[in-house]
Amino acid sequence: MRTYNFLIDSNILFPAEPQSLNDITSLSEIALEFQRLCNKHRHHIFIHPAQIQDITSDRNEERKKLRQLSLKRFEMLMDSPPIVNICKVIPVPSKRNDIVDYYLLAALYAQAVHFLVTEDKEIHKRARLLQIESKVIFLKDAIKMIQSSKRLTIFPHSSIIKAHYLNLEDDIFVSLKEEYPGFMNWISRCREEQRDCIVIQESNQEQYWGIAILKRHDMDFFNKLCNQDILKICTLKLIYKAQGQYMSELLLKGIFDYAYTHDHLCIIVEVNTHSHPDLSNFLEEFGFMKTEHFARNGIDSVYVKYLLPPADSDTNLLSSFEANRLYGPRYIKPNSQRIFLVPIKPEWHNGLFPEFNPQHDFLFESHTYSNSIRKVYISSNTRIKLDEGAALLFYLSHSEQIVTNICIVEKIKISKSTEQIIKFCKGYAVLPESEINHSTRNCTKDAMAIKMRICFSFEPAIKLDELLVLGYIKGPPQTITRLKGDSAAWLLKKINFGS
Repeated sequence: MRTYNFLIDSNILFPAEPQSLNDITSLSEIALEFQRLCNKHRHHIFIHPAQIQDITSDRNEERKKLRQLSLKRFEMLMDSPPIVNICKVIPVPSKRNDIVDYYLLAALYAQAVHFLVTEDKEIHKRARLLQIESKVIFLKDAIKMIQSSKRLTIFPHSSIIKAHYLNLEDDIFVSLKEEYPGFMNWISRCREEQRDCIVIQESNQEQYWGIAILKRHDMDFFNKLCNQDILKICTLKLIYKAQGQYMSELLLKGIFDYAYTHDHLCIIVEVNTHSHPDLSNFLEEFGFMKTEHFARNGIDSVYVKYLLPPADSDTNLLSSFEANRLYGPRYIKPNSQRIFLVPIKPEWHNGLFPEFNPQHDFLFESHTYSNSIRKVYISSNTRIKLDEGAALLFYLSHSEQIVTNICIVEKIKISKSTEQIIKFCKGYAVLPESEINHSTRNCTKDAMAIKMRICFSFEPAIKLDELLVLGYIKGPPQTITRLKGDSAAWLLKKINFGS
């Protein structure tokens, strides 16, 4: 299930934090249930700095002090957007009490959070004028949304849990216990140290499809090797039925995301290459490099993955794609990128990028192509020239009009033959064959299949207006369109890597 950021109005905050019997309202019970569900499913609840005014203006000194303390339980929304942006659409606030409401709406309008939870009907009315009414929800609807998304979101996903939360009776641990006699003693230490783990599950199931147990590594010889803050993958395991469904890529993507979030720019893993030759090949495909210098026995090999080029490397010798493969997924080689905007229909977008689901989409079919880092996109526009290493910005067309993801082009195949397209896509995650047939059956000319790798997901998404204001495009794209101007420098700044 995707993690959501909720901004709550004071009419939700105060009932959730009653300071006396007089403060308990009809909303208190469901406000507390909302908090419980958010904590359980790792959603984030934010309050806005402007809401402090609602507390400091309280004439009841005892209640004011208690509420000021209770604020520390919530995350404060920092660097909140100004209200000037929404005042272009809705009237300037005439009452002092409206100013806080405007700040809440401004934060949502700027996509600083996913949803605003409020019982204030005036805020709901203003949200309609701003065309963000679907993201302003009542408390009961917020609870239903969390419950529904937990029940209905069925595509496999990765999540982070502590080692002491692992269910050691799960089937995935059977072979580990058999292969490694000291496994239970070792996993006990992992639990005591509260190590982080990446697990793959379907939201409606408890069974693990895959697991990675991680550790921040501080051994001198590894630090000397990477000269970086190192993340070690201690265990990497998939169950049999997950093989062939791109679960290994989904698990690796979760590891990469974790490394970026925790500022690890070097990842290491030890592999028994005799027992797991396929794992070695898989890691090398995603830029892990084998080094013999630090193997501690005659069996295990150490694989190293850098998430930025080391100081002594020369990326000038690498193509744009190869640089991304070795140092990505978020690395883009400076001053070498051609940037393209790719309009994509919502139904295809939701399949290729299931983690970015608009608030109204909680149910997805489970597709194997949703799980992968390596993907294929098919376009009828063969006149546009796409080079290996070009950056594709996927633009969610129709009502959303936002840019959500960047992918890097690996290879191109142009053909009107469905069979040729399918053959080209072999080994890569692609839309179902029925969708390929639909894309190519009416083609009197060639279609273009694009092998690509996901690089980065924008959260919040980039509004089309930003590209228009910067002059990178003239209007909403109807087909693949190259961005103009200094779009490469803009993109590097957006993803904050590779510069």
